[in-house]
Amino acid sequence: MTGLTVIDDTVVEGPETLTLGGTSSLASDHAVSGSLTIADDDADIDLEWSRSWVFEQAGTQAVTVTASFKGATSILTEATDVSVTVAGAGGATLATSCTSLTDDACTSLTGNAATISIPMGQTSASQSFMVTARDDSTAESGEKLTVSGTASVGGSDVTVTSA
Repeated sequence: MTGLTVIDDTVVEGPETLTLGGTSSLASDHAVSGSLTIADDDADIDLEWSRSWVFEQAGTQAVTVTASFKGATSILTEATDVSVTVAGAGGATLATSCTSLTDDACTSLTGNAATISIPMGQTSASQSFMVTARDDSTAESGEKLTVSGTASVGGSDVTVTSA
């Protein structure tokens, strides 16, 4: 039996398939084959906000979300779209439109969702949008907005983590 060593690289390329083949020395002498999938451990994505606070009295404020491949230092072998969703959390409600601001906040994103496209050859990309926090007279503790995402590389889903 011959050993097989998988080399850990820093290239985001999605899963790779290794096909093995040969013949048997048994009496029937028939061909044998199999395949092995090598999972890409460089494909996980981090999402980071450009700011940690949006203040009620400050009106509409710009926010940037950056999607970055964790640990990837080499060239991405295909363009990757990261679907990002912003949502209310910790008691905050987020309107899907800023036309009637009865919720705690709204964004300039259609349906509070966006796509961040990481081009081939890059390891990160950003998307900016506007957040409007409703200035109400209710004394309350901080309310939160969260960002989450989904993506796939090479046809396989990857883990997207919010910072």
